[in-house]
Amino acid sequence: PMPAEEFGRKHAGDRVEYVDGEVKEKPMPGGKHGKVCFEAAFVIGMHVRGNNLGHMFTNDTFVKVPTKGDPERVYGPDVFFVSYD
Repeated sequence: PMPAEEFGRKHAGDRVEYVDGEVKEKPMPGGKHGKVCFEAAFVIGMHVRGNNLGHMFTNDTFVKVPTKGDPERVYGPDVFFVSYD
């Protein structure tokens, strides 16, 4: 096991996530997936920006999502939002 910060430094730019103490490869999903991600980011992002709600991130941005059983879990979500609050 490694801390999430170390995982982020070692694997920046890699198509992986850190789950249950293991680095897990994520397959390259393809064009349809990319189109859906763009549409979701665009629609959500316009709302977030228009209402000054926070930050939007897309593919290849690691985010630590600790769980009770895995406090160092790191995902690379397709689209995510972080509120200013």
